[in-house]
Amino acid sequence: MNHQGDSKGLSSSEEGGGKLAPLPTRVSRGASLPPPFASLQHPYAARATAPPTVCVIAGDDAAPEVMRPTVEILRSLAPEIRFVEALSGREALESYGNAFPDETREAIDHADCTLFGASGGPSRPILWYLRWGKETYVNVRPVRWNPGYRSPMLHPERIDYVIVRDNLEGMYPPREGHIAELSALSSRNFWWQAPPVEKEGAYAVHICTNEQMQRVAVAACELTLYRQAAGYPGCLTFGGKYSILPRTDGRFRMIVAETVRTYPSLSYQEFLIDDLARPVHGSAPDLAGKGVINPTAMLLSGAMMLEYLGYVEQARCLETAIEQVYREGTVLTSDQGGEASTMEFVEAVQVRYS
Repeated sequence: MNHQGDSKGLSSSEEGGGKLAPLPTRVSRGASLPPPFASLQHPYAARATAPPTVCVIAGDDAAPEVMRPTVEILRSLAPEIRFVEALSGREALESYGNAFPDETREAIDHADCTLFGASGGPSRPILWYLRWGKETYVNVRPVRWNPGYRSPMLHPERIDYVIVRDNLEGMYPPREGHIAELSALSSRNFWWQAPPVEKEGAYAVHICTNEQMQRVAVAACELTLYRQAAGYPGCLTFGGKYSILPRTDGRFRMIVAETVRTYPSLSYQEFLIDDLARPVHGSAPDLAGKGVINPTAMLLSGAMMLEYLGYVEQARCLETAIEQVYREGTVLTSDQGGEASTMEFVEAVQVRYS
């Protein structure tokens, strides 16, 4: 889930790994708990009096095949939400001659949040607008194993955490140039290795501002506090390459550590890492039109959106239904060892929450 001030791009992904630890004892996360980021002053951190408007952008390739049934489920769970569909990519090109028409931009701007599928290329300008144009400053990725999920991990039942990632800076958006341009930088004299400005090649810039790092740190602390209230340990872990990047990752490390100290109930740890994987899913062009793509990530993204908008009970209802389908293991898509189609999986979820 990407947190921002105006609209929302939501994403859900799963991965596993790391040191084994005791499983947390979770309590019921019902409507008595405030939605995550309740203190970040978003208009829907607390339930608003007017029903929210959600801009729906299906995306490219196979993405619409999971977006459309997801929206139908969300409509049935929260019928007061107003869903506004906006064209993107190839469909927008055919209708407007532009992959990102003004009509779609206006739909995003007037919505309380945006539910976006996936981009295989044509819809990329919209994705960039949602990210940088709307200052979607933090990306939230829940990572949790549920019974029935296929996993290469030895103890996947212990996987249950959330990644909070900077979504505006670092190496994105690309800021690149020719290596020779680095010869004009006075700071190059203090680098541990001078850039080979006499050679042909390119460079990329890694940006880290105090303002953005502080925003990410606060968001991570708020989410950790929220999870602590739900029965999790309340531990925030920082991962970075601060030993070799002291002025960027090292600066981020310092800001996070200082921020955590303002939350007395939270604990803090940090890990020096060589590489931080950032799992994402694409638009699956090879599966487009086959009706076999797994809709789980899109459905869970929808549940995250419901929770963000304050529909906590409905979000839990959807999550529980998905978990039940996996536990039973009889209606799973091919990537999970089953033979079900996309719609058969969706219908199985619908039966279990209705």
